[in-house]
Amino acid sequence: MKMKLSIFGVASLAVMALPMSTSAQTAMQMGGSVTPVCTFAFTSGTSGIALDLATGVPSSANFDIICNTRSSVSYESDNGYLKLITTDPANDSVSETNLASGANSTFDAGLDYVVDLDGTFPISTATLPASVDTVVSPNAPAINATGRTMNFTPVFGQQLLGGTYTDVFTVTVTPSGV
Repeated sequence: MKMKLSIFGVASLAVMALPMSTSAQTAMQMGGSVTPVCTFAFTSGTSGIALDLATGVPSSANFDIICNTRSSVSYESDNGYLKLITTDPANDSVSETNLASGANSTFDAGLDYVVDLDGTFPISTATLPASVDTVVSPNAPAINATGRTMNFTPVFGQQLLGGTYTDVFTVTVTPSGV
């Protein structure tokens, strides 16, 4: 019986000593990702701008831009200028660079304008080819800005033929990486 007790005692000491002399460690790697995204939106429901073609006073629209990574900013003008809407093709401007009316050469049937995105990336449609996405900033920094202003200023040449002038101007902001 003494022997049984001493074996039990030795086994008991071995079990008690085991957790004190051995340690365990585990590591867990953690991480995640955020999808690069850019949003550009006109505020207050702005979908169009009425330019004052009588005085040439700049018109503006407010916008918000959020881009959580570097981005590329580009502009595109459908016509390359403000184009007269006419049912008489003879009244059209001669070309994108010669805005004089084909039938009335002492009047313009189109006019260029300058777009200025909150004091950055100003561009004139005179240098923007029609319907071509033109990059104005290939590596813009991440930005979180609200209530910014985009100004549109008409650039006059000759007198304009009476009528309505229109263009669609598109701003594209594309994530380009960190």
